[in-house]
Amino acid sequence: MKGKNSDVQARILKDNRRAFFVSCSRHNLNLVVSDAAHSSVTAELFFGVLQKLFAVFAASTQRWQILKKHVNISVKSLPETRWEGKINAVKAIRFQITEIREALREIRRISQGKDAKLTAELRGISFEIESLSFLIRLVVWYDILQVINKISKVLQSPQVDLHTTMNMIDGALFQLQAFRESGFAKCVATAKEMAEQLEIEFFNKLCDIAISSLRERFVTTKDVCKPFSIIQNSNNFVLLDRSQILNKSQTLENFLRGEDGNSDIDGGELAEELESLKGYFLTSKMANLSAFMMLSHIITRSLDEIYPNFIMASRIFLTLPVTSASGERTFSKLKLIKTYLRSTMCQDRLNGLAVLRGRVNVCRAIRVYDY
Repeated sequence: MKGKNSDVQARILKDNRRAFFVSCSRHNLNLVVSDAAHSSVTAELFFGVLQKLFAVFAASTQRWQILKKHVNISVKSLPETRWEGKINAVKAIRFQITEIREALREIRRISQGKDAKLTAELRGISFEIESLSFLIRLVVWYDILQVINKISKVLQSPQVDLHTTMNMIDGALFQLQAFRESGFAKCVATAKEMAEQLEIEFFNKLCDIAISSLRERFVTTKDVCKPFSIIQNSNNFVLLDRSQILNKSQTLENFLRGEDGNSDIDGGELAEELESLKGYFLTSKMANLSAFMMLSHIITRSLDEIYPNFIMASRIFLTLPVTSASGERTFSKLKLIKTYLRSTMCQDRLNGLAVLRGRVNVCRAIRVYDY
């Protein structure tokens, strides 16, 4: 339309030199925002996240009801052409970021185990909107679009003339130049305040629960592991004196004592063996050896008859299961091996197929225990 050589403007001016070409100020303002939005990949991705957020909630009535339960202003779809109209979509996120995150978490809890694709998508969106970079972009775009949107609404009034329009454009130019100089620091400060709110309501709670749960759920494992500390690493007894070694050895003896009063090891003899091993490792200049490395070293050099208590304690410690995942996988494979179509399979064949499936883990445990 504005082409000077062959488009409509040129044709009209050819017939009437007194005609004036005045471009649409509102359209030009829209193109200004469009140019800014396409200035970088980061700017474009921001609006992509907003559109994806709207699509997630609008995909079903149930999700939309969950969103309305948490927010006062629902998320908006992004206009295709009216860039200044995107202020509504940005505003809904700008002042309700915490509520929207809670709505996403509720939808994720409902879809857990039912829709893996949706769960992964929700995790990605939650991770994105909780990042400091997204919060900074959110504040920056809101401040810019707010100025542009006000001017755009005034320009639609029939009482506005070109002089008023240019004054408003000059005012917007001045604001943007001032924003260019010092606005980023203010936006970062605002984003940090939003991040601090997320830190209190989300990050701190998450970490506190994780720390508390980690301590609580591994108490049993720690209690089992603690008595074996004397043989877990060579430094654990090489750096101790005789009385400390004897004390820890007797603790391990008591831990391995059964209801009949008998123990798998003798604490006094274990202390003597560790004293001997301490001198052996110091002479050989071997340090920081794990329990498995010490056991392998002794077995390889046929020293197992000299250190029977150490061998027994190490075998017990190294064959303690770290996890039951292998056993659980074995049982899950039984569902594939023993089906209703194989109702005539005998027990020996079933055992053989099960052992073949878990042969790696089984052989590893047997090899350690055979030491």
